Amino acid sequence: MTDRSKGGRSTKPSRSGEPDYRVFANIEDDVRRLEGIACDLFLPSARGEAAYAILYPSVEQMEQLYPMEGGIGVGSFIFEIRLTAEVSGASGQNLTVTVPIAYAGPARTVLRGRDEKEHAIEVKILELVVTTCQQPESVEIPSHVEGFFRIVGSAGLIPPLVASKGWREYKIEPFAQISATLASGTEITFDRMLAYREEEKGLRLTEDLTAHFAFEGDLATLDRVETARKELDDYLLVSSFGGRDFGRCVGWRADDPDRSIEGFVAILPWVDGTSSDRLIRDRTSFGAFCQETYNSFSTAPKRDLLRQALLYVAPKDAYVSNYSFVRLYSALETLVLYHRRNADLEFILSKREFSKLRKFLSEKIGEYEMVDQCEERMELVKGKLSELNRTSFSEAFNDLCSNYAVDVSDLWPVHGPSTEWPLSQLRNMIVHGDVVRGVEERAVVTAEWHLRWTVERILLAILNWPLEGTGASAEHLSECGSLLYREWEVDRRALQEANQ
Repeated sequence: MTDRSKGGRSTKPSRSGEPDYRVFANIEDDVRRLEGIACDLFLPSARGEAAYAILYPSVEQMEQLYPMEGGIGVGSFIFEIRLTAEVSGASGQNLTVTVPIAYAGPARTVLRGRDEKEHAIEVKILELVVTTCQQPESVEIPSHVEGFFRIVGSAGLIPPLVASKGWREYKIEPFAQISATLASGTEITFDRMLAYREEEKGLRLTEDLTAHFAFEGDLATLDRVETARKELDDYLLVSSFGGRDFGRCVGWRADDPDRSIEGFVAILPWVDGTSSDRLIRDRTSFGAFCQETYNSFSTAPKRDLLRQALLYVAPKDAYVSNYSFVRLYSALETLVLYHRRNADLEFILSKREFSKLRKFLSEKIGEYEMVDQCEERMELVKGKLSELNRTSFSEAFNDLCSNYAVDVSDLWPVHGPSTEWPLSQLRNMIVHGDVVRGVEERAVVTAEWHLRWTVERILLAILNWPLEGTGASAEHLSECGSLLYREWEVDRRALQEANQ
């Protein structure tokens, strides 16, 4: 075990509770900077987990961290910080730890002996980069970077394994690996990475999905790796859409002749929403789907709206029908807004023209004589005038479907008279807090799938991928005999009867 006063790498494994590194850290926020705080750093023990640190500030440092409480007792609030630390080893290695964003606090008091105590502050780390630099070689080595990204989810990108028999042994290798080219030109290849992890009961074999990359240059700056990581997250969004699961980059490793950099990214916990019924059912075309739809996405205007819609569609949450339905409807509204802005359909009249009309209507409303003479109600009517200039959702939705040749006539209608219970009416019922029970619960489950198929068809059209052969096509849904697809009108009639 390394003495905290010296800093460096702990010699005990993390599973026993010992930190991976013990360092003196510098922390800062927007108003202050503190240097030389004793810090224990714990790296993630599993993919997607958060790294964390424990700070052990002195009395003087506590007074700076918690000035309102005088540094006495336990600091009660949480604050956002940035953290850095450096360690120089005797072997010529230099270690740098960079934490661009973390949340620290509250503080607690730790008893070390009968009369000895110290303050401890746990730090939840959202992103962490560890850089190890070697002393440069006397012989110049051409700069070349190799590395990989660690990924959770995106099962459709995992290459299958094939076994071949050799001399007295079987050889297992990945088969039909998927490769992709990101928007910046970085080429990646998806692979399986096997590793052993120490646990209380011994070693356990783990398997990660990885995306390997290589390029000429060095790691003097992380710009190219950071750019590729952001582009990979967009690529994983379209693969999540095609695979009906959720994928995210949770870390990376990159090496050049002089340094090694390892990064960890924490993700919020979720229940695995992977669906066995993928949208893109043919695995042989899955790589082509991901590349072509990613290319369409990366060159599309107003990508932030498309990215938001894809995030809503990815089934990354626990299955709660009401919540899933609302999230999918948000995806639909985002896609309609995407079309409104591209087709200039947000507003009917120009701002200047509508301002004149609004003034005219407001004056006419003021002249109207109400029986109860309630001026407050008339003011409420005037407050709704701005909505008159916005193209209706139904008109914008119809125009989107017409523009992209999206046929949803076989699905539960999105809009229509409220008495016919279109999807929009179900959305209003849930959003406005009505309790869903009995036949309504079954109807929401059915409606959620129709809403998903509607959103998927629109996204496929926007991303320039044919509907035929996918899990959202009418042919597939008819062939698989889904009752949710064939008997949705039964659920709609039950809704109508329950709400007469």
